[in-house]
Amino acid sequence: MAFYAGEFSEALGRTIRYEDVAPEAWRERLIQWGLPPHLIDHMMAMAALHRQNRYDRTFDDMVKLTGTPAMSLREFIRRNASAYAPSA
Repeated sequence: MAFYAGEFSEALGRTIRYEDVAPEAWRERLIQWGLPPHLIDHMMAMAALHRQNRYDRTFDDMVKLTGTPAMSLREFIRRNASAYAPSA
């Protein structure tokens, strides 16, 4: 995950740090934010699969379908930088 924080840092021109949050602490925060239980359960399941590297796959389906190469994570972040602006 530190890699992704580095990509965000480079693309946004500010330091982004990865913080490893224990699953139960994250669940409690999601509950505090008032998210629906079914969404919290789904996010927790996806996070568990991610920790097991179950999402570590690369496919070229978009290139085959569109003929356009995929953009890098850094380029995606740069193009959408306003979505990652610090909140007031």
